[in-house]
Amino acid sequence: MALSGRSRKALELACASYPAGNEIANAIDAASGDLGTPSTPVTPVAVTFTAGGTPTEYATPAGTLTVANSTTPTVVELLNYCNELRGNIASLQAILHAHGLTT
Repeated sequence: MALSGRSRKALELACASYPAGNEIANAIDAASGDLGTPSTPVTPVAVTFTAGGTPTEYATPAGTLTVANSTTPTVVELLNYCNELRGNIASLQAILHAHGLTT
């Protein structure tokens, strides 16, 4: 967010110098980190199960995962990995939303 013209004028008067007030105002504007309009959140992936039934809810991500064999992970291990990624995405979205970077 840039300083208003009124704030710039107050800085000039407070500094008793147009160049000094302008320099401070420009530095404040540059450091304000105006990111523009917040973006919309990423739409979560809709998962459809065609066989085996739909789970009532996904397991809570644990933050750790063990895959017994990296060359042939099981279906359950891959689903757990996807679940961990979904948890990370949800956490990142919450942080972005809390900082006003998404709506």
